[in-house]
Amino acid sequence: MAFTKIQLNRQKFGRLTVIEEVDSYICVDSDTKERRWECLCTCGNYVLIRQRNLRSGKTKSCGCLHKQGGEKYNKDIGRKYK
Repeated sequence: MAFTKIQLNRQKFGRLTVIEEVDSYICVDSDTKERRWECLCTCGNYVLIRQRNLRSGKTKSCGCLHKQGGEKYNKDIGRKYK
């Protein structure tokens, strides 16, 4: 059975728009590779993001969202919310 690679080009995840796939990231604790993507944030910064962080919603911006205070942390349940 052949697996097809997921293509994320031009998809949006939060403030990030995927540009292209870049070299895979090699995990330190295990010798597995994770796919990474170059993304353009709405603030104009380019960042490299792991595929699983994009798809899970863990990473939504280059860091500008956090710096602007766009998300707050709920101490009771340990989650971020808008």
